[in-house]
Amino acid sequence: MAEYAYGAKNYQKAKEEYEYAKKVYEGILAGYGKKSYTDPLVMYFEGCISLCEANMLHVTDSTSYAKKKYLYEEVKLYFEGVRGDERYSESATKMYKECEKGLEGLEKTVWGKREKADRLYVEAVLGSEEPETALEKLKEAMDLYGSARQEYKKMKNKEKEGEMQKLVNTTLEEIEKTLLELIFLANNAQRNGEYEKTIEYYKKVIDVYSELAKKTSINEKKQDYIEKVRMYKRYLEEAKANKEKFDGANEKMEYGNSLINEGKYFEAIKVLEEAKKMFEELGVGAKNKAEECDDLILLAREKNIEGMYKRMVGQTGMTLEQYLAKEGINRKEWKNIAGRIGEEGIEENGAINEEYLKGILGDYYKEKGIGPNKKE
Repeated sequence: MAEYAYGAKNYQKAKEEYEYAKKVYEGILAGYGKKSYTDPLVMYFEGCISLCEANMLHVTDSTSYAKKKYLYEEVKLYFEGVRGDERYSESATKMYKECEKGLEGLEKTVWGKREKADRLYVEAVLGSEEPETALEKLKEAMDLYGSARQEYKKMKNKEKEGEMQKLVNTTLEEIEKTLLELIFLANNAQRNGEYEKTIEYYKKVIDVYSELAKKTSINEKKQDYIEKVRMYKRYLEEAKANKEKFDGANEKMEYGNSLINEGKYFEAIKVLEEAKKMFEELGVGAKNKAEECDDLILLAREKNIEGMYKRMVGQTGMTLEQYLAKEGINRKEWKNIAGRIGEEGIEENGAINEEYLKGILGDYYKEKGIGPNKKE
């Protein structure tokens, strides 16, 4: 009977039935010498009685709202305790969900909206959230204050309507401050070469300013927000272009490294120099990457020189190191000479063109002020 009355939303009748059932059951327990306050079924009945009381309570102001909310939360504890008993778990779970439904309904009231908005505002302003999280909370808080304002307007409560408008304005100020924090983070990320973060931040800034432009009824503010959207869209496109350039340079650098591993040193140096130039054009944020390219270029040159000693010189039948030894050049100078040999001096079969080498040696002798076959 109690559950039937509850299902029909006759909460007064349901309460009376639950009270009667509780009284009868407590009498049975007393007959067996058992204590009733720890019995799960007694707890279930008490929860149902309090739930009926909560459902019957009409919310007309902040005091009745707080009382009804307290009752629902207290009743949840009753059913939470009973849910662990498999004999009553199904019924207790059903009533537990009724409490949750009641609390959800309270959130939709003007007092619930105000309470939730206040909580979100405090969390965003005084909490330690990241700007993106704080923005989401502030946006929701502003919407809730705005919705509460409309309800007070319908109630013709000018005082509360004005209070909610002030809270909307205060929250909007915090949103604009938080947007500046986000813009600062975007600029910082751009300088540090963190282009994905930059793009993410600018997208968020654009989304929020776009929303504000749609919501405001003040033409001057609307135009200001629209201009900001246009400006940050330009910055977003710049960040995307920089990311594309950075990714392209990164791919070149990786390709250059793979060419080193394949022993294609001349080609590797060309590719790595291109990558380095691209990184340098991106500025400070890509400085470390440009330095990585320098290291790889140096490695490629060192390996190229090491390999150059083993190359044959034209049709002489001698390797470069044998050729230089024959020329009587100090071993300490070999690296200097080998480093001057460019790709244009290498024949199709991989040998060093002898005439090309002679030209290099001629320049070398002039620099040193010596002639060929003379000991240094």
